Amino acid sequence: MPPTTPPPPAGPPAVPPSGPAPAAPGEPAYRRLLIGLFLAGVATFAQLYSPQGLLPLVSDDLGVPADRAALLVSASTLGLALSVVPWSVAGDRWGRRRAMVVSMVSASACALAGVLAPTFEAMLGLRLLEGMAHGGVAGLAVALLAEEVAPHAVAAAAGTYIAGTTLGGLSGRLLALPVAEASSWRGGMLAVTVVGVLCTVGFLAITPRARRFTPSPTSPATLVRIVRGHLRSPELVAVYLQGALLMGGF
Repeated sequence: MPPTTPPPPAGPPAVPPSGPAPAAPGEPAYRRLLIGLFLAGVATFAQLYSPQGLLPLVSDDLGVPADRAALLVSASTLGLALSVVPWSVAGDRWGRRRAMVVSMVSASACALAGVLAPTFEAMLGLRLLEGMAHGGVAGLAVALLAEEVAPHAVAAAAGTYIAGTTLGGLSGRLLALPVAEASSWRGGMLAVTVVGVLCTVGFLAITPRARRFTPSPTSPATLVRIVRGHLRSPELVAVYLQGALLMGGF
């Protein structure tokens, strides 16, 4: 008799050789990842925009014109814009989740130092550094989802993260002002920083460790070549301009 092929073993299908299967809706890892990224979005954008409603108070207390006080918001958003690409490179080397942890912890440390800064100039510099630290979440959150979540669920998962960024930007403004009116503008910003720290702790505790990350260090020359390639694409440039115009309008 010809040899027969043994039947496949009972139980769940084997994991493909490429690595663990991506998280799918209904699985604990999927829910934990969504909750963690929601908290990351809240922490990042609450702290990023917390001074916006406090600018008149900052201007009066520190004796700076209103246009200079507004730089506290502009400096942080500028720092975020400048740091997104470097954080993406760090995520390729260290892993998305690990880089996001460093991003969130360093951003909270800069936010706390900014609240305690004795002069407007020192606070402005720390806000720039805080924005650069926040770039890790803004640049890596969706990449983490695309890497760890089943392809058909990435869009819905990204929507959850974006909801967190929206709620964070709103709550940062709404929380800071009442606290500031009851105490001081520093107290208002400190309250938002505390929320950011709690969300960071929640991210660390809830988000599962990456299962599908493969390090792919990018050299500076390769990075320049990739960016040049992107800028030569009319379709990508159109997308970049849409983002710039929408953010400018906002």
